[in-house]
Amino acid sequence: MKKAFVFSAILASCVALTTVAGNPDDNNPIKKALPLIPEGGGDGNKFSIGIAAGTTIPLQDYSNTGKGSDSTHITGSAQTGIHFNATIGYNVYKIIGAMVMVGGNINSYNGATSSLGTAITPSGSHYVGQYLAGPYISIPIGKKFFIEARALVGLMTSHYPELSSSYSASFGSFASTNISYDLKYKPGTAFGYSGVVGAKYMLGNHFGITLHAAYSGSNMKYPSNTIHFVETTSSIFQVLSPTTNLNTNTTTTSTTLVHMSIGMINISAGAVFSF
Repeated sequence: MKKAFVFSAILASCVALTTVAGNPDDNNPIKKALPLIPEGGGDGNKFSIGIAAGTTIPLQDYSNTGKGSDSTHITGSAQTGIHFNATIGYNVYKIIGAMVMVGGNINSYNGATSSLGTAITPSGSHYVGQYLAGPYISIPIGKKFFIEARALVGLMTSHYPELSSSYSASFGSFASTNISYDLKYKPGTAFGYSGVVGAKYMLGNHFGITLHAAYSGSNMKYPSNTIHFVETTSSIFQVLSPTTNLNTNTTTTSTTLVHMSIGMINISAGAVFSF
């Protein structure tokens, strides 16, 4: 309920800004407060398209290599990775605008050890997608340099890598055991948010370079997981009872909802085209 309220409040703010900025009345408070900045912001342009890439630093449970706090919480063992995004912005009035951002984060899985003391092997990396929108400001400092800030909310998704592990034990010539398991989570979705600050420098009337730092977060929810467990045992006692089956090969699906708190610091540089 609280997240929905925040999203609604930001959306309402965008609508209100559009209404007020579009009012030609001389009593418009925004026009009185910003008399020296041209329409479209300091660069005189209304629309902007940007691309950027850089690094992402995982935080909270996303980076934790231990166990979750309880059976409904998991950890990600995520390592520092790659962030990228694309944005489309529209200047509502002067320094104030609205923006849509589509981005992604790729973080490799730290090869932690399982409860059996063996290495866990991931099939690929974590991928966190961001599909966010919200207001922004771009404050001119001179003719070419701008300080920027964004407050974005929306949908975040998570692809958790499939994990595998195996264990072998031998008891001389009497018996030997081989155990392996595979764990796969169904992709997760949740409300997400991002606070961004940065700078833009215009190299011409329509092209500039950018540098931004952002904190993004979400309480990711994974609806189910599947475990494939295989245990193969050979024993000298099978000679005495050949019909005894000591092997196990099972696939179990759990529909218990599990959570993982995701925090990310994203630092990216890029380019922007304004028109």
